[in-house]
Amino acid sequence: MVDEHLIEQRLGAIRDRVDRVAQLLPSERTTFLSDRSAQELVAFNLFVAFQDALDLAGHVIADRGLELPTTAREHFEILARARVLSPTVASAMAGCVGLRNLIAHAYGSLDLARLYDELPAGRDALLAFCGEIAAL
Repeated sequence: MVDEHLIEQRLGAIRDRVDRVAQLLPSERTTFLSDRSAQELVAFNLFVAFQDALDLAGHVIADRGLELPTTAREHFEILARARVLSPTVASAMAGCVGLRNLIAHAYGSLDLARLYDELPAGRDALLAFCGEIAAL
């Protein structure tokens, strides 16, 4: 049985992180590229939001007894095949795995321009994911 409290808690956490990113992200790319604090706070909040979405996807997969994912991307593909997520949102979230990995594995050499450029799509995907999971 889906733990509704867990789902609500995770959705709230994801939305809160997305709001923090919006508050912290400078409107100008050049400002972002020169502001180390903004870079670190935006990257951290975005990473945690993606990780919460991935954890939530895993919870829904387990609850429904769906096939076990072997990659982060597969979490969203499985949910699309099970018609939990629309193909559009699943594809967008699967694409966000690359952005999450960019943050997680950059080890001090994060491509900040790419992060800034890809951030709007990541934000939109996270919010769409929240909307579809909340409708369960």
